[in-house]
Amino acid sequence: MLANHIGVNVLVFTPQGDLIIPVRSKKVSYAPLELAASISGAVTANDVSQGRPIQEHVIIREGLEELGIKRNEIIEESIQFLGLTRELLRGGKPEIFFVLQTKLSYYQIVERWKQAEDRWESTKLLKFSFGKFANQQPLEKDRQEFEELMVSFFQEFGSNMSLPFITNIALWMKAKRSFCE
Repeated sequence: MLANHIGVNVLVFTPQGDLIIPVRSKKVSYAPLELAASISGAVTANDVSQGRPIQEHVIIREGLEELGIKRNEIIEESIQFLGLTRELLRGGKPEIFFVLQTKLSYYQIVERWKQAEDRWESTKLLKFSFGKFANQQPLEKDRQEFEELMVSFFQEFGSNMSLPFITNIALWMKAKRSFCE
């Protein structure tokens, strides 16, 4: 085990613009019954051995374990690093955040999740449609529409979101908004 291991959080979007949102089970030690990033976990010693880049190996391993998504179902050029934080509520635990697009629809991901090794970590998968904003940058003319969509998202899910999920969304939103300015 790594001491003070690095947490990994990934927002996964479908080609249709749906964000995959797991509802964490009672069986998990952190944020039970809360909404989480599409993929969440931690870097293991094996993830950083052999000189592998963290984003490539950890995301794919966690995605396969939790959602059943395979490497060839991730659009590799869509993997975007969003930021690194320390979660003070958990003693300064370092957390890294990403976003990516998969080739699978929400319904295909749900079917894969039902067979995934770590499916027990979630009780169900929800979705929220960000439409065109999921997989492309908003333009200045889209600013108000994007902000209204974010307000709708937080009204629907905000009170049930885990802290790392809120952070992941905030970093993604900041990356999107920077293109509107």
